[in-house]
Amino acid sequence: MNVTAGEQIQAFEGELNMSAGITEAPVIYVDDSGFRYPTDGKVMGPLWQDIWDLLSDGKWHLATHVSAHPSVKDQAKVSTIYKILSEAARYGVLKKSEKNTFGTLRVMYRRVA
Repeated sequence: MNVTAGEQIQAFEGELNMSAGITEAPVIYVDDSGFRYPTDGKVMGPLWQDIWDLLSDGKWHLATHVSAHPSVKDQAKVSTIYKILSEAARYGVLKKSEKNTFGTLRVMYRRVA
């Protein structure tokens, strides 16, 4: 039986609703080949875990601060870090907030509570 990526995401729903207490970074999505993004990646997996750990306090974090944090900044390009954050928000693993302050767009993320 083939399970779609959407069905696999739904299977994680209970886990994601309790994400503040999860220490292991959850899978954001599973593609049709079964690859678990980004946890199965040799570079992305550890990067995602470090981002997840950074967000463990449950507070909102500016994307620029996450990408500049010493635990993640040397692991990948800023655009890659933003992509992981964006995908995690798109699939409901993280919450995203965008605010325009004095003409500057401030994008913030936190774990789903």
